Amino acid sequence: MVLSEEEKKARKKESSRRYYEKNREKRREDGKIYRENNKEKIRETQRLYREKNREYRRELDRIYREDNREQIREDKREYYQKNKEKVLERNRLWRENNKEQIREQKKDYYKNNKDKISECQRKYYKNNKEQIIEYNKEYYKTDVGIKSSLINKWKGRGLLDDFDKVYERWEYTLFCDECRCDLDQCTKSRKCMDHDHKTGLFRNILCNSCNIKRG
Repeated sequence: MVLSEEEKKARKKESSRRYYEKNREKRREDGKIYRENNKEKIRETQRLYREKNREYRRELDRIYREDNREQIREDKREYYQKNKEKVLERNRLWRENNKEQIREQKKDYYKNNKDKISECQRKYYKNNKEQIIEYNKEYYKTDVGIKSSLINKWKGRGLLDDFDKVYERWEYTLFCDECRCDLDQCTKSRKCMDHDHKTGLFRNILCNSCNIKRG
């Protein structure tokens, strides 16, 4: 009996399937051994394939993501729950190693979406006003909040310097640099940051009286 090409292909396919079913474990073990002995070759072949088919693979990935959005989201959620510490550490290291890139991306995003961001912030503040006010009250009582508030005040007054160094000097200065009065004990004056109004550079930590005299 003469077989057609279609029948030959069907028989060959069925024969291969039976062979695979019969020798599944052996083929799996052979594959494992081959991969272990040819890691570099396999890696290079995969790299060349990715480079050659980059656009095609990107399009396939896009289509897959669109068709399986919910499944992908669920898989990510499950993976995060099982590997939370690992994911957080990896993200932290990435942020530390890519600070400039992150800063530039945020700057570009804000520039291109300024109106959208402003509108979102306005709506969020309107819907969470009481919560935000309460949070700010507690935040500005902390050391970080006190530092942030003070530095913002200095910026508004025209200081252009290393804010961390100036704040450190502010924290450890107990006496006025001019008249040497005790800044913590003096009831008639208060601690002031003195800077050059032309250059914006820091000069001294003074009491209020000396700061007014210097101008």
